[in-house]
Amino acid sequence: MLLNHIINDLSLPRESIILGEAVLEFELNQVCLVVTYEDLTKIDLSHALIVSPIDLFDSDLVLDYFESLAKDGKVDSLFLTGPDKEIKTTKIYELCSKYNLTLCCLGEDISPIFAVNKIMKFYKEHMRQMEENIQNQYLELVHLSTLDFGIPRMIKKAAEILGNPVVVTDESYDLVGYSSAGEVNDPIWKAIVESGYCPIDIVKILRHEGFEKQLEIEASPLFLTKGQFSKYIRRLVTEIRIGEQLKGYIALLEYEKTITPVDQEILKFVSSIIALEFAKSDAISKARGHLGQELLGDLVKGNIGSEAIAKNRVKSLDWILGEYFQVVLIGNRENRPIGGEYYDSAQSIILRHLPASKIGFSTNYIVILATGNSQDMLKGVLPALKNFCILHYLCLGIGRSYKTLTEISLSFKEAQKALLLASSIERPGVVHYYEDLAVYDLLVNVRSDYRVHPGLQKLVEYDKNNDTDYVKTLSTYLRNYKNLSRTADDLFLHRNTVLYRLRKIEEILQANLDNHSLCLQLQLGILLLDIT
Repeated sequence: MLLNHIINDLSLPRESIILGEAVLEFELNQVCLVVTYEDLTKIDLSHALIVSPIDLFDSDLVLDYFESLAKDGKVDSLFLTGPDKEIKTTKIYELCSKYNLTLCCLGEDISPIFAVNKIMKFYKEHMRQMEENIQNQYLELVHLSTLDFGIPRMIKKAAEILGNPVVVTDESYDLVGYSSAGEVNDPIWKAIVESGYCPIDIVKILRHEGFEKQLEIEASPLFLTKGQFSKYIRRLVTEIRIGEQLKGYIALLEYEKTITPVDQEILKFVSSIIALEFAKSDAISKARGHLGQELLGDLVKGNIGSEAIAKNRVKSLDWILGEYFQVVLIGNRENRPIGGEYYDSAQSIILRHLPASKIGFSTNYIVILATGNSQDMLKGVLPALKNFCILHYLCLGIGRSYKTLTEISLSFKEAQKALLLASSIERPGVVHYYEDLAVYDLLVNVRSDYRVHPGLQKLVEYDKNNDTDYVKTLSTYLRNYKNLSRTADDLFLHRNTVLYRLRKIEEILQANLDNHSLCLQLQLGILLLDIT
């Protein structure tokens, strides 16, 4: 730290530092010599370093003005010359403690002019060494980028230069790479490294506190220390941009050493070097991505005439797919188009569990072509997708799984129908398998010719006229395979109440519920009533 060098250069004892260990990084014209009140009132510089006599601060007027400077962040440290006995009982000590300023007593043997000259001399030498060091580090990073070692090697080198852990995410906060092989005792770091993405609650706090917007406006690295982040390790964050397009974020943790303004400049340069690496991969993946979206569209729409042609197109894009294929659609209950803001998060969730899967858009849906080597491949990812949909008031339509590329279009149609049917019958929940709704699909196609059992029509009319709930009781009884106990549990009724209702239902139907053929007709009729 510069403070240590200044203390050594002035041959001062360590005890002279009364408060703080502030890093004194300042511009040359910010080293201010103050020996009178008039000198003090002329200060209009951020982080001014004041060298002054102790007795100047005996005045209430000076103390009040100094506090206003400290409150506005215009003072970083205060060097005092003169007798330093009993400084801890003075008002100036209290102010420095209150505003976390470094207070250093130079003693009465050092004049203010001598002190400021020494500080300026050291500062100039420090700046020369610092500029030389930065130049060498810049050249090293540029050289590394020409060797085409990729982003992981670049992150590792940046961490070596900066002396602290570095983590890079893309614009949707998915992990791109990180530097430290050892353990970093920071909850946010651990969450990103272990899960592969920044937790959504942290992202929400960032957005709520306006940090993303501030980064965009400032266009330079900012410390993440305010609000709810004050309890975590301090970190310096900057954007990674290609032109006007945001590509990601790079964060430097203040873990091994204090982050200096020099580190801020280096981090900014590192972000531009990593942006170049992003641009290289973008140019290649953009063309392949367009072809991939085109192929996904053709597969779900059934536009490919044969399995052989489909396999050749898959091979040309180096897609490595699993044995089974299943389409999952993310949509909403109103069947309205959904925005692209959900795309990145959905992609992140599915690829963490099923990395070979593909994702795209189709009219009102986000389309996921899930692929894996078992028919229950969605088992691992479904809880995360379900929570995502609950959070954003969306729902899932899931088709059956198939083993050929040309059957993917069948799964897509089934997933569409699952969403439409679930909306039509006002089915609760957010996860809708076509398998569970296939009977409704059958009835939709035959309902124009199918007549509901006349007894069921009577039951509907009876409920309407008498404010009863016999259709629901019958439906629950049949759905539970005529198990009386389970029916009572589902309806929160006593068994005897259910028995009474079933006898009453048989009277209205003028039929016996032991007749299996009748029960099948009634069950189909109830399902048909749901969709009419």
